[in-house]
Amino acid sequence: MPDVDVSAEVEGLPTLYQHWLQSILPGGMPRERVATCLDCAMCARTPEEQQTMIGAHNPDTKCCTYFPNVPNYLVGRAIDVDTPGARVMLGYVESGTSSEANVTLHGVAPTGKRSGLYDLVGSTGGFGRDPDLLCPYAIEVGTREGPLCGIWEHRNSVCSTYFCKHVNGGSGRHLWMAIRNLFRHIESSLSWWAIAQLVPEPGPLLLRPPTQQEERIDSALSPEAWTYWSGTRADFYRACSEKVEALSWEEVVSVVGFKAALYVEEVCANYDHVYGETFPDPLRPTAFTTIRAGHDRTTIQGRGGGGSEHVEVPTTLLRLLPYFDGRPTQDVLSDIKSQEGVGLDVALVRKLYDFGILERADV
Repeated sequence: MPDVDVSAEVEGLPTLYQHWLQSILPGGMPRERVATCLDCAMCARTPEEQQTMIGAHNPDTKCCTYFPNVPNYLVGRAIDVDTPGARVMLGYVESGTSSEANVTLHGVAPTGKRSGLYDLVGSTGGFGRDPDLLCPYAIEVGTREGPLCGIWEHRNSVCSTYFCKHVNGGSGRHLWMAIRNLFRHIESSLSWWAIAQLVPEPGPLLLRPPTQQEERIDSALSPEAWTYWSGTRADFYRACSEKVEALSWEEVVSVVGFKAALYVEEVCANYDHVYGETFPDPLRPTAFTTIRAGHDRTTIQGRGGGGSEHVEVPTTLLRLLPYFDGRPTQDVLSDIKSQEGVGLDVALVRKLYDFGILERADV
């Protein structure tokens, strides 16, 4: 694994997740400097930006148009945070399942109705734009820096690993997706484990992870399930936090089971891919998309890139891409130098690969 010195600029994850990740990647994850949450990189704030920005977000929502599924052990810490957003979660916990939130032994999650709204509106371009999807835990809404997260230190796997832009383009996005997959699996396993530790006489459905169908009807089971706990819902969640926080990384892996090793392997492989000194060779151009063409600079999006994963390059560079025809990269660079008089930096070639403009020639 490459030795990346990122001690001065490490991406800030929730404390618990940071501890777990550092057990895998001791140096932590370098900060995604182009995903500027306090001054959203995806928000169009001027008429000119509104005309030219691709996939612009609404400044009143930013990317906070998602209702997270927060596992019980994170709920137990989030409800004690002194922010308006955290107090909303505490209100859900105290009142129980409502039209907005399912409050179960597993944690606090959106209802099927709310999730359905997200799927419907989000699939038609509402993500990052529609105020009806704004996260209930958002704070500082309407301010220059807002909205911000009211449960930031205890946000879940999705919110911890989502970035609108990545320094390393698609390669960086794939690495964060691998980390998200790991954390999501841990969340599911540990929430069930915490239930088994705390509920003295659990019903049969509480002792094993649910099938997909059982997950859908979890809210219907929750009133019965809470009868197995004698205290308040808030105290249950706090007790879950204490149980999970006491686990070492080795104990977490033991609870999660053999799949943990598979997810960790995926994370490490992607990390080596992004921060290693080498990249695939030989290369060839992909069927990239031209987003905006200019005389001097052109914005292009590589194959498989998300709406915000595009890169701006000198327009003259585009005519050089056919040189990458499956021959060794050093031979290609020598030909470009001798025939075009242009010396391409290897770092630029790596960037074109990370952003999906070039790909392995042997796939």
